[in-house]
Parts: sequence; structure tokens; C-alpha cells
Amino acid sequence: MTLGITSIVEQESLELLLEGSPDGAAWPGAPLAALPQKFYVGTSALVLTLPPEAEVRFLRARWVVNRWGRGSLEPRFGLYVVLEPLA
Repeated sequence: MTLGITSIVEQESLELLLEGSPDGAAWPGAPLAALPQKFYVGTSALVLTLPPEAEVRFLRARWVVNRWGRGSLEPRFGLYVVLEPLA
């Protein structure tokens, strides 16, 4: 999984979570993986290995944003997420 942050304003953070589901309808339990909070433009990567007994057929990325300080408290990011298998 690769997270790219293309734009960000001061005094905000972004955390990316990867969740798994057996059916695509219910997303139970804790995330499969999480990138630590990010505060700056750039890319971060994470390799995820699912255990053989995991019943995960669907993946989704979810982000959590936080904004503090002066000005508008509405977070503003430009980002992309890429999920790809390793060869």
C-alpha cells in the first residue's frame, strides 16, 4: 500500500487505515494495517502480509484527519492511495 500526499496545509494530520472484509458489507474488527500520522507532503509505503487463515476478500482504505490551530478548522488534503500485489 502506498500513500501519497500531494498537498496539505499547516497544523493538520492524516492517518491511513487498511480494513478487510469477508463479504464487502461488514467491516469487522481492528484495521489490518495502519500508517502512522502524516503531517507533510510525500509518499509512504507499507507491506501487508495476510495470514493464510484470514477470510479477507475485500480491502478498503479509510483515512482519519485532524485539524487544529488558527484559521478554518476544516482539513484539506490532496492524496492518493495505491494497493498493489508484490511480485
